[in-house]
Amino acid sequence: MAELRIPLCIKPQTSEEPYQMELHSLSDASEACYGVDKYAGRVDKGGPIYCSLMLRKSRVVPIRAVSIPRMKMTAAFLVAKLTNCVEDELMREVKSLTIWPDSMIVFQPIRITSIRFETFVAIRLSSIHELSNPDNWRYVDTKRNPAGLASRGIPLKDQRTGVWFSGSELLWRVPLA
Repeated sequence: MAELRIPLCIKPQTSEEPYQMELHSLSDASEACYGVDKYAGRVDKGGPIYCSLMLRKSRVVPIRAVSIPRMKMTAAFLVAKLTNCVEDELMREVKSLTIWPDSMIVFQPIRITSIRFETFVAIRLSSIHELSNPDNWRYVDTKRNPAGLASRGIPLKDQRTGVWFSGSELLWRVPLA
């Protein structure tokens, strides 16, 4: 554990001004807990893309049994709430904001606003729509979602890998906006 180094800077040493900032938020849930990752992506003018972990939050599921789809919807609500909070606190303009759930059961109801849902889902969807723009939501495959590491757990030796602190290759590709 003493060997674990957590990078705290979201701006690389080689970075020059001006740069554009992108925020990427990912969510996932499992039988044991649900989690959210938030990454800051930076694109230097004519330079490389750089991603860094800004925030990771996980919560244990309630003692009372709750289905995985409900936990994934709860994780989506948490990611919308934290994304809204971080966006308000940043001292610079954000070029793009993308929220990535890895569940189509969560993704489709967020994007389709004309269908009525049961109370549990409807309350969370209402909050998600108040906190975020449905157009900012994109689907990510479970294998490419680093938030899955927070919800399923990861051995300490694997926490030193780049995916844990800098996101998957999804976040390192050409900017989406």
